[in-house]
Amino acid sequence: MLKAILSEAEVGALPEALKSEYRKQDDGTFILDVGSVGGFVLEDVTGLRTALSTERKLREDAERAFKKQKAEVGDIDLPAAREALIKIEELGGADGDEKRKKEIEAIRSGLELKFGKDKQSLETAAAKQSADAAAELKTVAGQLSSEMITSRAVQAISAAKGSPVLLTPIIAQRAKAIRQDDGSFDVRIYDAGGNELLSKTPGSVKPMTIKEFVDGLKEDATYAAAFEGSSASGAGGTRSGTGGTPTGTRKIAKSDHAAQSASIEDIASGKAVVVDDV
Repeated sequence: MLKAILSEAEVGALPEALKSEYRKQDDGTFILDVGSVGGFVLEDVTGLRTALSTERKLREDAERAFKKQKAEVGDIDLPAAREALIKIEELGGADGDEKRKKEIEAIRSGLELKFGKDKQSLETAAAKQSADAAAELKTVAGQLSSEMITSRAVQAISAAKGSPVLLTPIIAQRAKAIRQDDGSFDVRIYDAGGNELLSKTPGSVKPMTIKEFVDGLKEDATYAAAFEGSSASGAGGTRSGTGGTPTGTRKIAKSDHAAQSASIEDIASGKAVVVDDV
């Protein structure tokens, strides 16, 4: 079984034919070099997790700042302030001084206009900051979800001796990363109708794992050809007398990811097979 990430010592212990399947990362570890298919690629998600945590903190800080500033503006515009202005107006109007009344009215209108605009500007700015943080958080969460699904899919497919290039997109269409009550994420599998699949273990009501889904693909004639040791053949192929590759079947090298991606239908139908070497 091919592990997604290996140390330098572990890579050194691999057969020469497998060493080329790994590429070195900045931290000195080696990651399984799986080509991008349909936007899915195997990568270290540590950076994304850190970004997700940072964006979540920014959103919380923005919400706290908004509540604090809103409270301060609200204190300035309390009914008590309005009562004080009214009393001043009453005092000024006691002797019928129209000029004093106009001055007081101008002051009151100015205060209401100023604090009204300040309050509206504050609310608008805070709302935009909160919306931007939420949008960024959603983007990062989506990237983290995709990376998590791809990583777990590659591990399960590799353990079953399947082709990650061919099968990862199939799993990605049926898998979703769901956030749990404790804030962590777990991958769930769904059928074509959007219904969550449960484990096939008798008596179990737990969600189906990616491993179980991969095992099901291996037993499905449509996808069996994407696994090593499969005896599945397409309608157009016939076995030779020795039980080898069907006569006329095209061979694709296991290391040729581009050819595998372009030949998914032929591999599924048995017109092409993936081999260790051509």
